[in-house]
Amino acid sequence: MEIENVHGFYTEAHLSKCIEIPIYIVTEELNKFVKFKGLLRKDADSTPFYVDGYIIIDETRVTQTGEDEYEDSLTKAKCSKYCSRPELENNSYIVSMPFLIEESYINYSEFKEALNKFGIPLIEKIENVQTKEFNYDVSLLNRKSNFTIEDAAKIAANIYSTDQDSFLSRMPNPLKNHYLELLSDCIKGTNQDRFKLHTVELWCSSYDEFGESYSKRYDNGTYLKQTATVDCQLTVITKQEFVRWCEYEDINTGLTFEIKNFNESLEALKAENEKLKALPQPQMIRQAPPLLNNDDKTKQLNIKIEQLNKEIEQLNKELDLLKENSFPVMTSHLKAALSAQKKYWVDYDIKSLPLQKNVQQHIQEALNIKLTTDNRNSKSLSVAIQPDDITRR
Repeated sequence: MEIENVHGFYTEAHLSKCIEIPIYIVTEELNKFVKFKGLLRKDADSTPFYVDGYIIIDETRVTQTGEDEYEDSLTKAKCSKYCSRPELENNSYIVSMPFLIEESYINYSEFKEALNKFGIPLIEKIENVQTKEFNYDVSLLNRKSNFTIEDAAKIAANIYSTDQDSFLSRMPNPLKNHYLELLSDCIKGTNQDRFKLHTVELWCSSYDEFGESYSKRYDNGTYLKQTATVDCQLTVITKQEFVRWCEYEDINTGLTFEIKNFNESLEALKAENEKLKALPQPQMIRQAPPLLNNDDKTKQLNIKIEQLNKEIEQLNKELDLLKENSFPVMTSHLKAALSAQKKYWVDYDIKSLPLQKNVQQHIQEALNIKLTTDNRNSKSLSVAIQPDDITRR
């Protein structure tokens, strides 16, 4: 609810959406309020005093301003408990200066009392009634998932239309241009509060050496210089990001975002499974067959081949372990050991070996235990993960 409406004031048009019968049947005897800032006086000779807030319409004057055009001016009003002078409630005063009545309001609590009196049921809660009139169909727009920056600015300025030939959406609009600048700053990452909008498509406009305009695509989430020009017709943001920006800027567009859970398509899961099957699988390393000749040179080669085959057999065993990518039962100690091995031993320098105390400390931190140089578990694990060809003095 808007700040100026904390006491629950609505027009008859808004309240009419809450009931099924004509609204005037309920509101005919209810007080009509106006949002007022000005001076009131008790009579023509008394000193005027200032009043701010909602006051009750007591008397009006109708003035003709043109052919079939009229306007209502407030001439007398009653103070209410919803204005800055609640102690003067229900006292009638003269309005010192002409006050044009642009819109009259009804208090929702008084409206509810009247409904209860007549036994009229509500068909819609007032919280669900849009108090702002939009130039677009909110329910249709809420079904969209993405918006260009151009469309987002039009929605924020309330000039968006699904009709591309709409006169309203094609008219120059200072408020739309203002929102275009705000959106661009948030996309570039130059917003004063460091508020960053992430895009689905990010394009920037530039000029070539001949003065021709062109647009270049950038990675989503890229931080740009302030001088960069975002292409507002090609750059796209999600509705979720747009709603987040509207909340930040305190702009009421009527759009909402709610994450919905859904079951993934069985066909999509099958397709993903087929992709995984098509990926190249690690192949076993083939062993070399021995040579057939029996001379000394051949025998030496056969001995070398036998040694190589033993190494290949060991590599194949290690490859089998790597295929599984983890132990059959993963424990916290194994996770800590693997984390330490990845950090210190995957790409170590033989001339500058990791210190055992550092490896032990890493394991202790991963296990969330008290740091000490005399922890048996971390000592054992630090030795177990050390490569076999490493010898320490």
